[in-house]
Amino acid sequence: VTAVAPATADPTDTGFGFVYGTSFGTSSVGFRLTLGQTEPGSVTLTSETQASFQHTGGVGSGLSVVLYAAHGNGTFAGAFTYTAPGLATVTPSSVSVAYAEPVTLSGSNFGGFDSTVSARIGNTTCPRSEWVSDTSVVCQGVTGAAGETAEVVVTVGQQVATKASSFVYQSVQATSVVQLTGPTTGSVSLTVLGSGFGLDDRSIDGRVGETACEASRWVSSSAMTCRVGAGMRSSHSVTVSVGGDSTSIAGSWSYREAAVSSLSGTNGPTTGGVEVTVHGSGLGTAGYSAKARVGDTGCETSQWVSDSSIVCRVGAGLAFSTVSVAVSVGSAGNASSLSSWFSYDGILLDSGMSGTGATTGSSVLSVTGHGFGVWDSTAGVRVGLTACEWSVWVSTSSLHCAVSSGLSSGHAITASIGGGDASTGSAYNYSSPEVTSLLAGSIASTGSGVLTVIGTGFGVHDSSVSVRHGSSGAESTQWVSDSAVEVRVSAGVGTGHSTVLSVVAGLTASLASSMSYSGPSPSAVEWVSSSATVSGSGFGSQSYSSRLRVGVTDCESTEWVSDSSMVCGIASGTATGLSVVATVAGVAGTMSKAFSYAPAVTAVAPATADPTDTGFGFVYGTSFGTSSVGFRLTLGQTEPGSVTLTSETQASFQHTGGVGSGLSVV
Repeated sequence: VTAVAPATADPTDTGFGFVYGTSFGTSSVGFRLTLGQTEPGSVTLTSETQASFQHTGGVGSGLSVVLYAAHGNGTFAGAFTYTAPGLATVTPSSVSVAYAEPVTLSGSNFGGFDSTVSARIGNTTCPRSEWVSDTSVVCQGVTGAAGETAEVVVTVGQQVATKASSFVYQSVQATSVVQLTGPTTGSVSLTVLGSGFGLDDRSIDGRVGETACEASRWVSSSAMTCRVGAGMRSSHSVTVSVGGDSTSIAGSWSYREAAVSSLSGTNGPTTGGVEVTVHGSGLGTAGYSAKARVGDTGCETSQWVSDSSIVCRVGAGLAFSTVSVAVSVGSAGNASSLSSWFSYDGILLDSGMSGTGATTGSSVLSVTGHGFGVWDSTAGVRVGLTACEWSVWVSTSSLHCAVSSGLSSGHAITASIGGGDASTGSAYNYSSPEVTSLLAGSIASTGSGVLTVIGTGFGVHDSSVSVRHGSSGAESTQWVSDSAVEVRVSAGVGTGHSTVLSVVAGLTASLASSMSYSGPSPSAVEWVSSSATVSGSGFGSQSYSSRLRVGVTDCESTEWVSDSSMVCGIASGTATGLSVVATVAGVAGTMSKAFSYAPAVTAVAPATADPTDTGFGFVYGTSFGTSSVGFRLTLGQTEPGSVTLTSETQASFQHTGGVGSGLSVV
């Protein structure tokens, strides 16, 4: 197939057309033709290169022409097109969103038979698209959003006809209400005015608040009536529903307000459970219509009695509080109240309650008593004048709090709930301070050494802490933490001094025999006439009954000079290499081999010799010492030879000759 003429036709055309090509054959047996999916009528083979046919109607574009012969098939793809559909009018051009009304789409070339036709309005495909004729299609059951302006589209085969912005959905709209108030008993009629209520009485409904009208009646497309049922409170919305659409006017209907005049029963425990009777008027015609509350809490039960009274079982409340009692008629609003008519009892704390905690705080204190309420109210607890770090309600008889840091004992515990509080006197004690150890190097007797006192209960801030060792106060004291205080020690001597720490409120702690000064330490001895000056350290800043001894013999007198010097009055004696012992406040310090008495010569033998004698002689006496270093001897002006120290009391020598009489032996 090489050509078709004509190549286009209207969907309802019944005229003749021709197909041209090659090798069509000469036999009509099995000879047929299709235009797309349609097989035309009166197909006639006229020659090897031509055939004729009669249109029977169809739809579509770019259709293939296929020729079927006994000896084969021939195709000319996309060779034939039916005239595209056109859309002229949409009737009606607007409908209410409340109804799925049929819409007629008029135009041309919709086809000469019920082919595959579909329509859509906006983005919504018609649930049913019904072909009527070549010029008419009906869209059934389509709905859309109120106020939406939509295009209309008809699809015939693969061809599309469009008409933009040609259709509008109308919303149901209520604009005003005639008759704005009525009695709680209801049964009065109100009229709602508006638009889009429909063309007849098809499922139109009215509602006041959450309650359907006793009767709803369609009047016109712009009016309906509602017979209002019994109810309570003010500012109800009035709602009109037509089909699936609805419209409301907020706060357009009110029932007459309730009134409360008096209360029977004005006091009760914080746990609630007592009954009070609220008197008034307009409280409703049924038990479900009125509720009472005390303060911000609804009654445990509200029992409607009549239009003029309700019995309320009071719920739990805060101690010391005085609250209003109110009655609400309906779910909200339309309320009447009496201010400050009901009061809850106060709280009481157990008289035997007490507590002890660390000075650093955070110890949990259990506060017991009565009337704390039945829920986690805003309860507060303080110890002394300081509020707890946190306070939490536990039960009607128990509160817990984390005690803040503090010192001393005998603090009152105070609980506050609602508008009042209750206290117990002298019920809480902070742990007393305790000294456990000292951190220090050697503390010199001159003082100013720094040590750290370790323990607990020193407080959490610089709270006028003082420290003394023995009977002497410190030069300065610096608080570091609850467990440490730095001390600059005053001058002193001795060992085993007790450390006493005092904090605010007269609390003290001590550690016996915990501090010692560095003991005396003699380091040099200088002999002057009949006394020896002993130098060293740790002799004290004043005379602390200091004494010196040389060897095993106490000095005849001991004179304190300074922390580094004392003087020993020495009696005569013999011996060498004696230790010097300094004792200050009972603590001794020793310098070994520090002192020797001067040597004394008592005899020489023989006491005479020839001037040329070279024999040996001997010298006798005391305190000769034990070292030969520097040891020598003279007879007059002559120094003999071979001088040998043989003991503390004897030395030998060899004469080297000499002259003279009455010579000194040195």
